[in-house]
Amino acid sequence: MPLVDQTALDRLRASLSPSATVNLPGEPGYSIKHWALNVERPAAVVACPATAEDVVQILTFAQGKAPYKSQQKLHLTVKVCTIIHVPGPVNPSI
Repeated sequence: MPLVDQTALDRLRASLSPSATVNLPGEPGYSIKHWALNVERPAAVVACPATAEDVVQILTFAQGKAPYKSQQKLHLTVKVCTIIHVPGPVNPSI
């Protein structure tokens, strides 16, 4: 059985907000979203939520719970990335 069930993945993609993304290895955007200095193994899927409801759907998918019961449980890693634009000089001692 593949690690990611295509039917469940299609259902997840359809349930997410338009700004959320889901990428599999080989798809555009996967490499940059998956990258981390301490990564040990490739991710089966990389999901980037845009809303709180997206987070709920992604966690439900990873747990293989309804409506994603065809999906086996996945190990989950959370990577928080924020880009904050601060006008003017930045104090590196902060």
